[in-house]
Amino acid sequence: MIMLCFLSSPLVLKNQMAKVCWVYYFSKYIEVADTIFFILRKKSNQVTFLHVYHHGTMIFNWWMVVKFIAGGACYFHAMLNSFVHVIMYSYYGLSACGPAIQPFLWWKKYVTKIQMIQFVTILIHSTYVMTRCNFPQIFSVLAVFYAVSMIILFSNFYYQEFVRRAAVRKSKLQQQQHRNDKKTSFIDKCENSISVNGENEYYQNGARFGKIKTK
Repeated sequence: MIMLCFLSSPLVLKNQMAKVCWVYYFSKYIEVADTIFFILRKKSNQVTFLHVYHHGTMIFNWWMVVKFIAGGACYFHAMLNSFVHVIMYSYYGLSACGPAIQPFLWWKKYVTKIQMIQFVTILIHSTYVMTRCNFPQIFSVLAVFYAVSMIILFSNFYYQEFVRRAAVRKSKLQQQQHRNDKKTSFIDKCENSISVNGENEYYQNGARFGKIKTK
């Protein structure tokens, strides 16, 4: 478990991990580009609090990492987040390919689940480092609080996007189906109809009782 801790790692290994952390920190600035693209494409609905909070705080967080504690235990967060971002940006790249790809992007909610699992794993790892390693306690505590905040925000996003909206869409489909069933039932009761000016007038037992537009 030597790589889970900071001061116990060999100097050469810490230097190598410090370089990795610096590269990862630099990548956080590149990721801000997706926010710029959202704004340029006028998709302000995607520039959510979660989006701004995550990207803004990650730059600050990793500036502190490379400034004060680069290497050792910090590599794990960078490694895990990089793996998740490969999956996430692969999804974004495919979704930008046009409508022909949309039927194959059913796994969007699983991307969010993977992000949530990521922060649960970081929470567990940070707690382990805080209690078992000779690591600056303040940074472990900050990592724990940050992981909790991201779990809460991503859980709320998942609920709003994949539970609440799905329920609303299902309700609208049921209402539309109910209206269609009523219309079908109405037509089935008719004995005959006469088309007048693009409208069908319906009669039952010789009495006119309704009309439906056919155009």
